[in-house]
Amino acid sequence: MQILFLGTGASEGIPGVLCECPLCEAAREHGGRNIRRRSSVLIDGQLLIDLTPDFWSQAVAFHVKPGLLQTILITHEHDEHFVPAELQNFVPPYRLSDEPTRLELYAGQRSLRKLSHMMDTQGRTALRGFIGIHELKPFRTVKTGAYTITPLPARHCEGAMIFLIEREGRVFLNGNDSGYFPEDTWDYLAGKTIHSVSLGCTNPSATESPNHQSEEDVVTTRRRLYQLGCIESSAKIYITHISHTGGMGHDELHERMSTYGVTVAYDGLTSEV
Repeated sequence: MQILFLGTGASEGIPGVLCECPLCEAAREHGGRNIRRRSSVLIDGQLLIDLTPDFWSQAVAFHVKPGLLQTILITHEHDEHFVPAELQNFVPPYRLSDEPTRLELYAGQRSLRKLSHMMDTQGRTALRGFIGIHELKPFRTVKTGAYTITPLPARHCEGAMIFLIEREGRVFLNGNDSGYFPEDTWDYLAGKTIHSVSLGCTNPSATESPNHQSEEDVVTTRRRLYQLGCIESSAKIYITHISHTGGMGHDELHERMSTYGVTVAYDGLTSEV
């Protein structure tokens, strides 16, 4: 599997659009890997995790090929992770194609309720003719295309999920936007073989942030995955969903996290699983 990080920022992105904190001002000045769109990943060009307010700019910047995209997974209903109105751009007349690809969308109950409300109130009910809508439930594995996906409970908001994704024997854990995982999630992961992991690290220095992981949480999560036999010491561990509240640019954060064997993802980073 090839993982493309389309966005690696938290809800406000970096720089925050009207924020004048030192980090946001530095990001405007220096650009590059300091610029973070809202968090999303694309797997093999086919499987999109979260449909953010930045999807247009992500797709243009990183050459997303619309004909390849088949499936969208939604972690939870927060606006920086799921903007249902963006789905109109996948279908006619916003998308003109001789053979438009039918998309399959998988999400929890609360996200699907948000989608249904958008379609009903904005006159977008025709979307149902182009997009298959499927409800995800924790621990219930689904198969879509070449992928086997198991949603697991996150520690974030009600109904939020992380995803264990498998293709041809390779396994990726998308653990973005969750605090330290709930114990039932840990119970499920025990003994599973995982080759690559993406974790949220919204504010690395936070000491009390139960719904997001800090630097300490990431290190503890990595250690527990190793102790449970899920990963080897050489497994690829990435952090994403990074906020300006942490006060560190990409280089400083990378230097800090690399001592733990953790890589700081940036917009446009690709990784082979």
